[in-house]
Amino acid sequence: MTKIQDDIGRQVPALMPYGECQRESRKVGLIAGVTGSFLAYYFGQRFLRLSPNAALLSGGVVVSGVLVGYMFSKQIMKDCLTRNNLVQGSEEHSSTDKTDPPAKTF
Repeated sequence: MTKIQDDIGRQVPALMPYGECQRESRKVGLIAGVTGSFLAYYFGQRFLRLSPNAALLSGGVVVSGVLVGYMFSKQIMKDCLTRNNLVQGSEEHSSTDKTDPPAKTF
Protein backbone atom coordinates (compact mmCIF):
# COMPACT_ATOMS: atom_id res chain seq x y z
CA MET A 1 0.00 0.00 0.00
CA THR A 2 1.26 3.45 -0.83
CA LYS A 3 1.64 6.08 1.82
CA ILE A 4 1.54 9.84 1.59
CA GLN A 5 3.05 12.46 3.86
CA ASP A 6 0.68 14.81 5.66
CA ASP A 7 1.33 18.46 6.50
CA ILE A 8 3.38 17.73 9.63
CA GLY A 9 5.51 14.94 8.15
CA ARG A 10 3.64 11.82 9.31
CA GLN A 11 3.23 8.88 6.94
CA VAL A 12 -0.46 8.09 6.46
CA PRO A 13 -2.02 5.47 4.16
CA ALA A 14 -3.23 6.77 0.83
CA LEU A 15 -6.70 6.14 -0.49
CA MET A 16 -7.04 2.81 -2.27
CA PRO A 17 -9.41 2.62 -5.24
CA TYR A 18 -12.39 0.30 -4.88
CA GLY A 19 -10.95 -2.14 -7.43
CA GLU A 20 -7.69 -2.40 -5.54
CA CYS A 21 -9.56 -3.04 -2.28
CA GLN A 22 -11.54 -5.77 -4.02
CA ARG A 23 -8.40 -7.34 -5.50
CA GLU A 24 -6.65 -7.35 -2.12
CA SER A 25 -9.66 -8.86 -0.36
CA ARG A 26 -9.99 -11.61 -2.97
CA LYS A 27 -6.30 -12.46 -2.71
CA VAL A 28 -6.40 -12.71 1.08
CA GLY A 29 -9.70 -14.63 0.96
CA LEU A 30 -8.24 -17.17 -1.46
CA ILE A 31 -5.17 -17.73 0.69
CA ALA A 32 -7.30 -18.07 3.84
CA GLY A 33 -9.71 -20.45 2.09
CA VAL A 34 -6.96 -22.74 0.85
CA THR A 35 -5.37 -22.73 4.31
CA GLY A 36 -8.73 -23.50 5.95
CA SER A 37 -9.30 -26.39 3.54
CA PHE A 38 -5.86 -27.79 4.24
CA LEU A 39 -6.41 -27.59 8.00
CA ALA A 40 -9.82 -29.26 7.72
CA TYR A 41 -8.29 -32.08 5.66
CA TYR A 42 -5.44 -32.47 8.14
CA PHE A 43 -7.85 -32.46 11.09
CA GLY A 44 -10.07 -35.09 9.46
CA GLN A 45 -7.18 -37.33 8.62
CA ARG A 46 -5.14 -36.94 11.78
CA PHE A 47 -7.65 -36.58 14.60
CA LEU A 48 -10.81 -38.20 13.20
CA ARG A 49 -8.76 -41.05 11.73
CA LEU A 50 -10.40 -40.85 8.32
CA SER A 51 -8.72 -42.27 5.26
CA PRO A 52 -7.27 -39.67 2.89
CA ASN A 53 -10.12 -40.12 0.41
CA ALA A 54 -12.80 -39.99 3.12
CA ALA A 55 -11.24 -36.89 4.65
CA LEU A 56 -11.18 -35.21 1.26
CA LEU A 57 -14.70 -36.24 0.26
CA SER A 58 -16.34 -35.62 3.63
CA GLY A 59 -17.46 -32.15 2.58
CA GLY A 60 -15.89 -30.43 5.53
CA VAL A 61 -12.86 -29.53 3.47
CA VAL A 62 -14.84 -27.68 0.83
CA VAL A 63 -17.32 -26.05 3.20
CA SER A 64 -14.67 -24.85 5.63
CA GLY A 65 -12.51 -23.46 2.83
CA VAL A 66 -15.40 -21.59 1.24
CA LEU A 67 -16.63 -20.19 4.56
CA VAL A 68 -13.20 -19.09 5.74
CA GLY A 69 -12.38 -17.51 2.38
CA TYR A 70 -15.71 -15.69 2.25
CA MET A 71 -15.46 -14.35 5.79
CA PHE A 72 -11.87 -13.20 5.34
CA SER A 73 -12.57 -11.47 2.03
CA LYS A 74 -15.62 -9.64 3.40
CA GLN A 75 -13.69 -8.46 6.48
CA ILE A 76 -10.69 -7.29 4.45
CA MET A 77 -13.00 -5.39 2.07
CA LYS A 78 -14.78 -3.78 5.02
CA ASP A 79 -11.46 -2.80 6.64
CA CYS A 80 -10.15 -1.33 3.38
CA LEU A 81 -13.27 0.76 2.79
CA THR A 82 -13.30 1.91 6.42
CA ARG A 83 -9.64 2.94 6.12
CA ASN A 84 -10.51 4.88 2.97
CA ASN A 85 -13.34 6.66 4.78
CA LEU A 86 -11.05 7.54 7.69
CA VAL A 87 -8.30 8.85 5.40
CA GLN A 88 -10.80 10.79 3.33
CA GLY A 89 -12.39 12.22 6.48
CA SER A 90 -9.03 13.27 7.89
CA GLU A 91 -8.15 14.99 4.60
CA GLU A 92 -11.45 16.88 4.62
CA HIS A 93 -11.00 17.78 8.28
CA SER A 94 -7.46 19.05 7.77
CA SER A 95 -8.49 21.20 4.81
CA THR A 96 -11.28 23.03 6.67
CA ASP A 97 -10.65 26.42 8.27
CA LYS A 98 -9.79 26.09 11.96
CA THR A 99 -10.18 29.71 13.04
CA ASP A 100 -12.94 29.24 15.63
CA PRO A 101 -13.07 26.18 17.87
CA PRO A 102 -16.55 24.76 18.39
CA ALA A 103 -18.43 26.21 21.34
CA LYS A 104 -18.81 23.98 24.37
CA THR A 105 -22.32 23.13 25.41
CA PHE A 106 -23.24 21.62 28.71
